[in-house]
Amino acid sequence: MDVFDLHPDTLVSLSEIVGEGGIIGVSVSTWYKGLREGRYPQPVAISKKRRAWRAGDLQDYLRNLGAQKKANEVVSCPP
Repeated sequence: MDVFDLHPDTLVSLSEIVGEGGIIGVSVSTWYKGLREGRYPQPVAISKKRRAWRAGDLQDYLRNLGAQKKANEVVSCPP
């Protein structure tokens, strides 16, 4: 699934985010640790026991992650 193909208000389940082939591709435990630390977008409650994430929040997270990686790249210039 390409999260950038989704409307920003689309709700995405945990199983679509984590694991091999997931949008973020980290383990469930890493995902929840990142949530507690504020590293990943916070979910919205869709029922008493079920949470989902807005595609727009995931899109923003991935854009910011890409911008951070670009800022940290060292550009080699010829002598």
